[in-house]
Amino acid sequence: MNATTTLDILILGGGCAGLSLARELVEQGYLGRVVILEQRTAYTNDRSWSFWSSNNEDDSALAAASWSRWRYSMADGRSSVHSVEDIQYHYVPSDRFYRNASALIDRCPKVDLRLGTTINSIERSGQSLQVRCDDQVFNADFVIDTRPPKRQRLGKSTLFQCFSGQILRLAPGTIKDPATVELMTLMRSDDRGFIFDYLLPMSDQRVLVEATRFSNRIQDHEAMKGDLQRLIQRRGFEALAIEHSEYAVLPMGLPDPDPASSQPDGVVLAGTAAGALRPATGYAYLRIQRWARRCAAEMIRGNAPCPHPKDSRLQRWMDDLFLRVMRQNPDRIPDLFMRLAEQAGPASLVRFLSDRASLTDRIRVIKSLPVKLFLGHLLKT
Repeated sequence: MNATTTLDILILGGGCAGLSLARELVEQGYLGRVVILEQRTAYTNDRSWSFWSSNNEDDSALAAASWSRWRYSMADGRSSVHSVEDIQYHYVPSDRFYRNASALIDRCPKVDLRLGTTINSIERSGQSLQVRCDDQVFNADFVIDTRPPKRQRLGKSTLFQCFSGQILRLAPGTIKDPATVELMTLMRSDDRGFIFDYLLPMSDQRVLVEATRFSNRIQDHEAMKGDLQRLIQRRGFEALAIEHSEYAVLPMGLPDPDPASSQPDGVVLAGTAAGALRPATGYAYLRIQRWARRCAAEMIRGNAPCPHPKDSRLQRWMDDLFLRVMRQNPDRIPDLFMRLAEQAGPASLVRFLSDRASLTDRIRVIKSLPVKLFLGHLLKT
């Protein structure tokens, strides 16, 4: 017979969202019993997150590197370098994030992270929620589900952001401008969609290189590895060592969950499955941190956990329209992003991409884009 554990909060999934919430609960002084269930058996440096913020914001504390300039360019030679006063582009590798969160959790006796745990079922049992695992049953007042969306739902996304990357150690002096991020460079389209180079220089001899695609279909690992190797060869990089490799597929325009497959009443959704990824960009880290702080604060006040907040109606409309235009006009995508880089204004564009846009910022973004192209898609809906 499986052992039963009763607790206050059960967090399903120990990825970025689950660990961020647990970390906030510890740091804000939550006194209840918390368990995080994670399927993987160990944490590895499997991904990274990037975002804009000032250096004095808490979210930048885990950054392994930061830059004050970032570049956009097209295959035809058009190029634009941006900077915004007091704003940095930050890079957080997942191993640093996992170590920080795990260390905080380990120091708190009322919070327990359990790796290698498979969740079999979730159901309501009286006033609590019951979660069954292979050898354990958990009864919790609150369940927050941060696990990634099911593959079937993921496959219905409007677009997919696919990337393959490596951290390379090169000969000293190989990287000529280590102070500038190549955010979206050599932007171009081909028969597999929109592709660009993404380079984060850690020094003059160490760099994260990623080949990134926005595509109507998921690009498998082998295809993206081929794009990455062509990027490395084109740049003339001769790696002395490959320190890290990663591959991921991010949903852009993830559809809402199917009501027929919804969780029992009282289960709160968070993370990617709840809309943590910005549909038109794929940025998620800051959105997750803001939710985690708010959710932890609500529970400390004795309230129920809050789900990841929905974007404003205006932002959802703008993101959905932009994604539909990109999906149906892949050959126009390089020019669309270059227009944003050249005409929206660096500060307005950064605020727009970081969910901090004012109405004026949004108007600048709209004015930088081709009116006829977007109006044509509006008239079709």
